[in-house]
Amino acid sequence: MQMDPPANRPTHHFNFHGNGAEYFGIWIVNLLLSIVTLGIYSAWAKVRTNNYFYGNTELDGDRFEYLATPMQILIGRIIAIVAVILWMTLSQMSPKLAIGLALLLALAFPVLAARNLRFDARMTRFRNLRFDFAGSYVGAYVVFLLFPILAYGLIALCFGLVAWGASMHSVAIIVVGVIAAIGAGIFGYGLTMAAVASYVINGYRYGTSKFKGKIAISAYVKIALGAATALVLSMLLIALAMLPIGLSELVQAAMQGASMEDIQQDRQLAMTLAGMMFGGYLALLLAGLLVFAFVKVKIRNYVLGQVQLENKLQLGSNLTVAGFLGLVVTNLLLTAFTLGLGRPWVEVRTARYLANHTQVSGDMGFTEARDHNGGRDNAIADEMVDAFDLNIAVI
Repeated sequence: MQMDPPANRPTHHFNFHGNGAEYFGIWIVNLLLSIVTLGIYSAWAKVRTNNYFYGNTELDGDRFEYLATPMQILIGRIIAIVAVILWMTLSQMSPKLAIGLALLLALAFPVLAARNLRFDARMTRFRNLRFDFAGSYVGAYVVFLLFPILAYGLIALCFGLVAWGASMHSVAIIVVGVIAAIGAGIFGYGLTMAAVASYVINGYRYGTSKFKGKIAISAYVKIALGAATALVLSMLLIALAMLPIGLSELVQAAMQGASMEDIQQDRQLAMTLAGMMFGGYLALLLAGLLVFAFVKVKIRNYVLGQVQLENKLQLGSNLTVAGFLGLVVTNLLLTAFTLGLGRPWVEVRTARYLANHTQVSGDMGFTEARDHNGGRDNAIADEMVDAFDLNIAVI
């Protein structure tokens, strides 16, 4: 759903002005003080980090602001840590109790997710207007709980068909069940992810102005099919490339009259096979990174391409798979060869790359937006989501 744009509609690109060396100073101080204070300073560290990244992100000559205070973060973090410790302690006392607590957490997750989105939105300001999130709790339960249960249930039914085929010793039923399970998994992924993206996008506000976007399940299904195809083809190519090497070495040793015991004790052959396995592992790693880059780029470009603000502004993203893959690989190498000290440069490079490939089309001076009068909220849900690793990723 695109706007009907005038021929000369302006396009405004995001810009990120931070640099690795400057951020390294903030990052290392945050790290050291968090260690010295046994984690207490981490609340101030989070605010300083967000202030740096928000403050260095520019759109049409103005920069974003992060409004949360360290005390908001600290109170939320303390409550989240106490909840995690309580959960771990009670889980050790009884497996049944652990299951019950996990179910309670699952039931609470939609509320935590909605409040987390609201907090993050309200803590962000641009041109003196705060963002907001107005998604309902009912909608949160539908997209974060009901749809995933339906998806997993559909997959379980397909595996039940596989089990039935195995009990009947029917290869045909097993094959049909496996194919159905794969199809159900892809459809369930598309259904759930499209629902989450739609809920988040249409719940966001800039002041009182509404974001909107029509997200299609079919788009996510196509992306999932493309990723699955790429992964399967990559694995086949790797197998076809590695197999002849191993077979040729074994055949050559056998032709020279070597026995199985000799072959097992042949160091050169063992090193060749070990090298082949290592090469295969690296190839699989690269294939996995390629699939990750493909999914990330396609989803981000598609989702942002659907987002509008009051039919006045159109968001867009033009990432490329090759460019993003190059960023991911170089970031991994930078992190590995600096033993983690290159992390600030990784974060800055990523922020700059994403900003440079994100744009807004339309008149940035439209005047319909007004600031909302929603409260500043607390950071409890935000920290609970982080503590239990329940973060929501739409793009």
